[in-house]
Amino acid sequence: MQVIDKIISNFTKINSSEYKIFIFTSSNAIRNIDTKDFDKKSLCFCVGDATEKTAKQKGFHNTFSALLQIFYFYNNSFYPRDTKDQIKYTKKNSKKRLFKKGDIIFWKGHVAMCLNSKQLIHAYGPERKVIIMPIIETINRIEKTAKLKVKKVSRIKY
Repeated sequence: MQVIDKIISNFTKINSSEYKIFIFTSSNAIRNIDTKDFDKKSLCFCVGDATEKTAKQKGFHNTFSALLQIFYFYNNSFYPRDTKDQIKYTKKNSKKRLFKKGDIIFWKGHVAMCLNSKQLIHAYGPERKVIIMPIIETINRIEKTAKLKVKKVSRIKY
C-alpha cells in the first residue's frame, strides 16, 4: 500500500473557503476528500442520486442531483431543477424518433441527454450511477420497468 499512500499524500488540500459551489461527480470523490472544513451549506451539484445521497451523508444540506444543471451552469445558463419545470421551460417538443446530439428526453421525474443519435446519458436508478445506454433500449426499458412513457423530447441549444 506504499504507492497508494504516497499518491494520496501528494494531493493538495482543497481550500474550500475559496468556493461557493461544489460539483461532485462520484460518491467515491466525496468519500475520499476531507470535507471537515467545507461549508456544509454550500450549493452542491451531484451527478446522480447515489452521489447526492453520499453528499448528504457527509453533512451537505444544499444538494442537487443535477446532470443537466451542471451542463447549463458550465455554459453560464439557467436550467430549472425539477423535471416538471424543465418540461415547461423547454420550448420545442419533437414528435420524431430521430434523435440527435443535445436532445433531452423527458419522462415523469426523469431526464436523459442524447450524446449522439444512438446513445444517451442519464442517472439510471436501478444501477445507482450515471450511465451511457442505447436510446431506444432505454426508452423501452423505462416504459417496461417503470411504466413511464416519454413526455417530451427537446433540444439543448449549445
